Amino acid sequence: MGDGDLKQLRKLAITIIGSILLSIGLLMIILPGPAFIIIPLALLLLNNQYPDKVKIYIKKFQRSLSNAGQWLDQRIRRWS
Repeated sequence: MGDGDLKQLRKLAITIIGSILLSIGLLMIILPGPAFIIIPLALLLLNNQYPDKVKIYIKKFQRSLSNAGQWLDQRIRRWS
C-alpha cells in the first residue's frame, strides 16, 4: 500500500464514522439522547475532510441553536 492509498483509506474511514455519528445525532433529535453534542462533533469530524461543504451545515446548526434558545427564552419569560 502506498502513501496515497493510506490517505484515501483514512479519508473514507473518517467519512463513514462522521456520517454514522451525524445520523445518530439526527435520530437523537427525536429519540432521547444528547443530539446537541453528537451533531457538532460529527460535523467537526467531517469538517476536517470537507471544510467547504460542512461549513454551510455548521452555520445552519448554529442558527438553529440560536433560534431554539430565543424561543425557549420567550417561553420561560411568559411563564414567569
